[in-house]
Amino acid sequence: MYIEISRELVTSAERGNRQAIEMLIRLSLAIKYGKHVVFAGVKLLDRIIRLNALDAHEVLQYRKVRTHYVVIGALCRRVEFKAVVLMRGENCRTRNRILINATKADKLEVYEECHLLTENLQDGEFFEYLVREYVKTLGVQSPITYVPQMGGGNTIAKVYKMEIDRGQHFCVAILDSDKKFPTASNGETCKALQKEDKDKYLGQPGEDGQHAFNCSYYVMKDLRELENLIPLDVLRSMPQVKIQPLMKMNFDMSYHDMKDGLLACKIKVGAYQTYLDKIYSFDPAIVSMIDYCADYCQLCANKDEYEKDCGRTKIVGGLGSKIMEQVLMTAQSVLASNPFAGMSQSQQSEWLGIGKKVFEWCCCMNVGART
Repeated sequence: MYIEISRELVTSAERGNRQAIEMLIRLSLAIKYGKHVVFAGVKLLDRIIRLNALDAHEVLQYRKVRTHYVVIGALCRRVEFKAVVLMRGENCRTRNRILINATKADKLEVYEECHLLTENLQDGEFFEYLVREYVKTLGVQSPITYVPQMGGGNTIAKVYKMEIDRGQHFCVAILDSDKKFPTASNGETCKALQKEDKDKYLGQPGEDGQHAFNCSYYVMKDLRELENLIPLDVLRSMPQVKIQPLMKMNFDMSYHDMKDGLLACKIKVGAYQTYLDKIYSFDPAIVSMIDYCADYCQLCANKDEYEKDCGRTKIVGGLGSKIMEQVLMTAQSVLASNPFAGMSQSQQSEWLGIGKKVFEWCCCMNVGART
């Protein structure tokens, strides 16, 4: 994360304020171990370097920032989101800022990298490709580093709440929307985490900010889940993947269940049926099966009876639960070379949106970090 040192923090340290000095010491460790991008103006850096309260090793870290001022400054001008360390106010997160009061952030370990919270540990590895594409749009070079955290299902909301309550690390969560069609509501997993974030909201309705300062999240807006981010060209490059007929004709897979496919037991009368009829209108046989399943659902006594009768019957096939694992094992070169080739607009938008969010929270200046 890009962390900016304020004038008031330096002034307080010069006056001997212990909490300000301790924050500068912790930030020096973040610089040393390359956990975040720590920055301040030239004059402030010179004042920090002259502080008698810092030892030689701590001063050395700020000298490094001074030496690389131009490079870090170039990144600063291109990053919209940053944390600012102050000596007043409440710790909070607004749209483009995290405001940290050094007197109220004793537990915050700024010398530790951000926690990247996802539904599967392998998700972070895939997101690194998204970050690379986003960084290209900035015209700068900066790696990322993070600690992968997993919270499958509703567990992710519990882990997120724990991170908020502890206030110990920065944490960013990336969530599937689990939407079945564009106007559907988000899934229960997503809603549970959003509720935890909302419960920590300190402002008034309509205000920009006052959320829990150390955590944030991103929900996919135009896709169903992680697997919908996989470019078609990547799937086509994998001989072990049985490409479905829909993929051969560049069908928009934004809300298709890439793992299970379109299951008969999931179809019901209403907006979902209408959406399916529209996008599969090119194939009367598929539309006929969709309508049959929707009508049959109405005849069943309850949901359990309907799902039992339909079982796992597939109207349109999926790629299996291991598809992301297979992509990461066999298609790295295609992902890294030109991933936007063959992508839909929805995919491109989500790639850059997620890449931006992960980069803003996980960027660092460590040469040895992930790039």
